[in-house]
Amino acid sequence: MRLPERSRRYESAHYDSGRWSSIDLRPGDVVVATPYKAGTTWTQYLCAMALHGGPNLPAPLSELSVWTDTKFYELAEVVALYERQSWRRVFKTHTPLDGLPYREDVSYVVCGRDARDAFLSMRDHNANFTPENKDRFLPLPADVDLLFRLWMTGPSYPWTEDGFPYGPYFHHLASFWEFRHLPNVHFLHYQELTHDLPRAFDQLAAFLRVDDLSAEQRESILDAARFEVMRKDADALAPFANLNAWISNQAFFRAARSGAWREALNAKSHALYEQLTRERYPRDLLHWIEHGRVTT
Repeated sequence: MRLPERSRRYESAHYDSGRWSSIDLRPGDVVVATPYKAGTTWTQYLCAMALHGGPNLPAPLSELSVWTDTKFYELAEVVALYERQSWRRVFKTHTPLDGLPYREDVSYVVCGRDARDAFLSMRDHNANFTPENKDRFLPLPADVDLLFRLWMTGPSYPWTEDGFPYGPYFHHLASFWEFRHLPNVHFLHYQELTHDLPRAFDQLAAFLRVDDLSAEQRESILDAARFEVMRKDADALAPFANLNAWISNQAFFRAARSGAWREALNAKSHALYEQLTRERYPRDLLHWIEHGRVTT
């Protein structure tokens, strides 16, 4: 059986997947590997609460599980942060599977979301950076449809077909989809988290082999993981919250919207999306990205 191989390096002004060479993964570790704006923090929080038996974590999530690849932190700081943790650790990354170290004794959790909603959320996300952090990014078109066309037609890397300027999105999910049969790879979807959180959490906990939660612990986790509760706890949950990266930590958890692209994008953008995605990606992958359901 073919296994994933780390064959590519993803690097930009903001992140570098080469940092994984300095990370010593341990048996039982969990790598939350989602594309941007696809429920990353939500998934991290659920994993951390499952492993620690509730929302009372050893440290705020924003400090317990930092983005491993980001240049916002010094590499030595990230390595030391994870080395200090003696429990099953939860790593965060936006790197596709072909840029990550793969181990059969490590769990990989990936959460998907309709790419069009993720695109809109990323646009809002960048607008929430404080002025000094906005300087890290290229100036982008204000027109949402022009930006969407750039995103759909501009390669992030020579081996991808879209994603510029934010990074690979479809390629990220496709890199994991190819290995969805592996027992240590688990798929969540934003739709599941939004519409059936208890079922999504129970499946995640089973995948992580967490079978000793009491009914009270499970209920406290589900309550803490409600979107409106996470927004209230944004100072502890939002990534980089301890670095004053955001104009508003609460705005990081903006709306959990689904289907907003129908109104936000024009007919030409809708047609472009349909044309390019159907030419490039497998039908079953697209059905899952768009609907959160797997079909045969």
